[in-house]
Amino acid sequence: MYFFPSKVAEVSAIETWGAFATTYFVRPIGAVIFGWVGDVSGRRLATISDAALVGLATLAIGLLPTYRTAGVLAPILLYLMRALQGIGLGGEAGGGAAWALELTPKGIKPYINGVMYSGLSWAVFLTSFVTLSMKSAMPQTFSVYGWRILFITGAIPANSLSNQALGGLGIPRVD
Repeated sequence: MYFFPSKVAEVSAIETWGAFATTYFVRPIGAVIFGWVGDVSGRRLATISDAALVGLATLAIGLLPTYRTAGVLAPILLYLMRALQGIGLGGEAGGGAAWALELTPKGIKPYINGVMYSGLSWAVFLTSFVTLSMKSAMPQTFSVYGWRILFITGAIPANSLSNQALGGLGIPRVD
């Protein structure tokens, strides 16, 4: 509705699902890019960089203009931001797990691995819970601007973590 102006429901659904699917198609690219960064410059830098990329793309989605104000540029920017999120997520999944396991003492590696992967499910659950709660709290305005609040605030943890972990330009290498 805000990015895809088609009056045909099926066309709008395809366009919307295409934006959703974009992140999955580009994840292998992110795995290659951030895998290389992790091998060359350390997994810490790779993990912080891909988290920052996801956070910045998420923030940008929350601030995107609509089709009404930007025309065809709006859906193009949405697809681009979804692609950047996918690239970041592609690097984060494997690289973050590898980094965490490299730093974990041998005896508790299986537990840490389980916690990491169950954390992904918890993230989906909590995101769904917060979204449904906001939709219930603001039923008339959620589709107008409430969804933007979720994207903007959702970017805060990733960018906060990235800025804190980077600590300026002196990024120590963790191999």
